[in-house]
Amino acid sequence: AGSHTQIRAGRTPRSTRYFRRVPRKSPGAVSPLVSHPRPPARVPSRSRKVTSTRQLGEFEKACIMPVLYAAVARDTVVLAEAHAGVSRDAAGVSAIARRVLEAHGTEPGNARSSYAESDLVFHLLEGVDSTYFLCAAGTHDGKRVPFAFLEDARREFVLKHGRDVRSAEYLPPMALDAKFGSVMANKILDFNAGKAGDALAKVQGELDEVKTVMLDNIERVLERGDKIELLVESTARLQTDAAAFRAQTRRVARRMWWNNTKMFAIGWLICVFVLYLIGAQFCGWNLYLCSSEHHKHKAAQHKG
Repeated sequence: AGSHTQIRAGRTPRSTRYFRRVPRKSPGAVSPLVSHPRPPARVPSRSRKVTSTRQLGEFEKACIMPVLYAAVARDTVVLAEAHAGVSRDAAGVSAIARRVLEAHGTEPGNARSSYAESDLVFHLLEGVDSTYFLCAAGTHDGKRVPFAFLEDARREFVLKHGRDVRSAEYLPPMALDAKFGSVMANKILDFNAGKAGDALAKVQGELDEVKTVMLDNIERVLERGDKIELLVESTARLQTDAAAFRAQTRRVARRMWWNNTKMFAIGWLICVFVLYLIGAQFCGWNLYLCSSEHHKHKAAQHKG
């Protein structure tokens, strides 16, 4: 009813428990777990609510382990499951996991879901062919590592048993426990020990590397930009100098042409003056002696 999902606990017809889904907007922190029994039921001694990770005893080890229980199911039928090597009520955890599967069946379309019960949070990841991958974690373990574990388990399950599940119309409970249960147990140990290599951590590392490379590229581009600015300034300065040199060259060329013209004119004048002096020695200063009138006058005197 409302935002709660009703699930029957055990076989008692009047004992009905309500699970509350953990909001998906808070990936790190998990809200306090709520389990409302009607009528109030006793919480098992090994499932007592934990308010601090500093409580003493073997239960402390369970709370600080990211993955405590894992299972793969088809619809509501558990095909394989594995428990971490901690002192917990394995049967009780398995029963809660089955009730979580039944609760999720009433809320289709949620590929990733988290359900709070007692001191545990059950994370569920949907697969193909109506398969579900479920794991239980402590209240303070967040969602990153559990869902990374589920992604890894789903990937290996599809590679090894995806074809068998797809071709089989019905699989009995615990049909793949002998084949895949040990695989999940080893993965639980690896993830709890930090040996599996968190996929998100790898992606974060790759992003950090890409970020470093991008920062280096940006610095190089900025340096190159400074050099380009200097080159542009130098080019503009050269263009200005070239324009000034061109104008000065034109002025010098015009001046040289005028000087050459004056020298040429002066040379011609000197040549004409020299020729005049030579002619003046033989023909007089007015060149009359060499003129046709002088020759006619001289010829008329000889005839007369």
